[in-house]
Amino acid sequence: MDRRSMAGVGERVPSDCWPGPRGWGVPVVVPFPYGLGPEQLAPKNNPRVHFGRTPGEINSLFHERGDPMKSRTIVLMMALCTLGLAVSFAAENPNMGTWKLNEAKSKIPAGAGKNETVVYSAEANDMIKVTTDGVDGSGKPAHSEWTGKFDGKPYPVTGSDSSDSRTYTAKGERTLDVVNTKGGKTVATGKVEVAKDGKTRTVDIDGTSADGKKYKAKYEYDKQ
Repeated sequence: MDRRSMAGVGERVPSDCWPGPRGWGVPVVVPFPYGLGPEQLAPKNNPRVHFGRTPGEINSLFHERGDPMKSRTIVLMMALCTLGLAVSFAAENPNMGTWKLNEAKSKIPAGAGKNETVVYSAEANDMIKVTTDGVDGSGKPAHSEWTGKFDGKPYPVTGSDSSDSRTYTAKGERTLDVVNTKGGKTVATGKVEVAKDGKTRTVDIDGTSADGKKYKAKYEYDKQ
C-alpha cells in the first residue's frame, strides 16, 4: 500500500512520501475533511492524528471563547438592525417628513382650525408619529400628537380639544383616509393625498366645528 494512503487526517506525511518540485521529500499535512470538528480530530478519538494539542486547545482553533463584550456588541447590532428596518419602512411612506401649510392655496372656512405645521416621524415597532402645530377654530394655539399605524385602527390623540382618537387607513402608496373621533363619536373625516412628485400634500376634511356647524375645508401643504 502507498504510504500516503496510510496517513491519518491532519497527520504529517513522512518527507519521503510526497514529490516536490525537486522530487520526493516535501512534507505536507493532509487537510481536515469537511464536517469534522476538533472532538473528532482529537487524539483520544483518532489515535492516528498527531497534533500535540489537547481537545480544548484544538477547539480554540475553531471557536472563539465566550466574550461578554462580543455578546453585548451582537445585541447592539441586532437592535440597530431592528431600528434600521423601522426607519426603512417609514422612509418608503411619502407622508414622512415636515409639511408646512400653504394658506394661499388652501380653502379654510371661518370657524375651522388649521394645522400650520405637520410632522410625520418614525417610531419603534413600525409606529408613525404625527405631530401638529397650528390654531383651533377660535384662533388659539393648538398642538397635538398621534402615534400609531396606518392600519385602519384607532389610536389616541393627545393635546387636542377637538378629538381624542384618530384612524388612518392607507389607500395605495400616496393616499390616506382619516377619521377623527371624540368620546366615541366621529367629528371629522377626510382624505390625505401626496402628489406624485412628493413635494405637495392635499388634505380634504369634512368636519364639525366647536359650535356644531358642519364645514368642508381643503388644506394644501408644501414639503420642507
